[in-house]
Amino acid sequence: MKVFIKYNMKTIKSLSQIKQLIMPIILISILCSVFSFGTTLDLTTKRFLLSVSLAIKSCILLVLPFFIIVFVARALMQMRKKALKYFLLLTLFVFASNFIAVSFGYGFFHLISSYPNHHFIAPIKHELIPLYPVAEFQIISNTHGLFLGFILGIALSFSTSGYMENTLERAQGICNLLLRFLVIPLLPFLILGFAIKIQHEGVLETSAAGYGKILLNFILAQLCYVIILLTIASGFKAKKSVSILGKVIPATITGFSTFSSAATMPVTISCAEKILTDKSIAKLFVPATVNIHLVGTAIGMNIIILSCITLYGSPVPSYQEFLPFSFFFAVMMFAVVGVPGGSVFIIAPLIEQYLGVGTEAIALITALVLLFDPIDTSFNTTINAISARLFEKFYNLIDSLKFFKLKRLEEPEIK
Repeated sequence: MKVFIKYNMKTIKSLSQIKQLIMPIILISILCSVFSFGTTLDLTTKRFLLSVSLAIKSCILLVLPFFIIVFVARALMQMRKKALKYFLLLTLFVFASNFIAVSFGYGFFHLISSYPNHHFIAPIKHELIPLYPVAEFQIISNTHGLFLGFILGIALSFSTSGYMENTLERAQGICNLLLRFLVIPLLPFLILGFAIKIQHEGVLETSAAGYGKILLNFILAQLCYVIILLTIASGFKAKKSVSILGKVIPATITGFSTFSSAATMPVTISCAEKILTDKSIAKLFVPATVNIHLVGTAIGMNIIILSCITLYGSPVPSYQEFLPFSFFFAVMMFAVVGVPGGSVFIIAPLIEQYLGVGTEAIALITALVLLFDPIDTSFNTTINAISARLFEKFYNLIDSLKFFKLKRLEEPEIK
C-alpha cells in the first residue's frame, strides 16, 4: 500500500512538473515556427495577427494599473503596521540593485575587447504595420496605480475595518481569476503577432549585421549577471539554479516577444510565485518594481553607452568619473517611461551632463537601445522574477536584526 501511494505521489508530481512546462513549450514553439516558416505567410495575414497582438496588449495595459493597485494594497494591508517599513525596504532594495547593475555593466566593459572605429545603423527595410489601427488607452498610468496602491495599502494597514479587508480580498480573487483564465491563456496569441513583426522586419538580423560585437557583449553581460543572481538565489547550489531558471523562462520568452515588462507582468508574477514561500511577496514585489527595477537595462544600456564613447574616439571615463552618473542613473530608474526603449529618453540628459557625450553619439545610443529592446526586456523580466526571491532573502535578513522586526519568511525549498 505504501509503495502504491508513493508511486502515485511521484506520478502526480511528474504530471505537475509537465504541466508547468506546457506554457514555455508553447511559447518556444511559436517563436521557432515563426522564425522558420514566417516567410510563407502572406502580408495581410501577418498584419492581421499583429493587430490581434496589439489589441490584446492594449487590453492588458488597460487593466494592469488596477491589478497593481489591488495586489500592492492587499499585500501591504496584510502586513499591518509593518507596511511602511516594507515600502522603505523595497525602495532601498531597488535602488541598490539598479546601482550595482550599472557598476557591473561598467566593470564588464573593461573585460571585453576593443570595438571597430566605425558605426552603421541599418534601417528597417520592411516595417510591418497592423491591418487595423490599435490605440493604447489607460485610465490611469502604471506609476499612478503603484502610488495609489502604496497609499491605500499603508493607510488601510492602520485600519481595523474588516469590510475593507474583505473587499480587497475579493478584488484580489477576481484579479487572480482574470490572470489565470484570461490573460495567461491569451499569451500565445499576444506573442505570435510580435514574433511575426520581428521576423518580418529582420530586427535581429539587422542588429547582428550592423553591430554584432556590441550585441554579443550586450547579451553576454546580462547573461553573466543572470547566472550570478541565480547562484545567489539558489544558495550556491547548481541544481537549484537550474530549477529556478526553468520556472522563470516563461517571463524571459514573453518579455522578448512583447517588448514590454508591464505587459509581461502577469507572467512574471506567476513565475515569481513558483520560487517563493510567501506568494504575496510576488504580488507586491513584481507590480511595484515592473517599471523601476530595470536591471537588464542598467547593464545593457551602459555597455552600449561605453561602446559608443569608444566608437567616437573618446576615452572611457574612470570609475570615479562614472560614479556620479551611476548614482543618478539608479535614481532616474524610478522615473522611467513604461514604453519600449523609454529609459533612454530619461537617461539621455545624464549621459550628456556626466559623461560629456555629444548629440550624435546620443542619437546612436538611442538607436541601439531601441534596436536591442526585445533582448533587454527579456532580461529585465527574468531578473525581476529572480529578484523577488532575492528580496525575500533580504527581507529575512532584516528580520534577524533586533531593531527591525518583521514577519519571518522561511526559505523555500526548490527541488
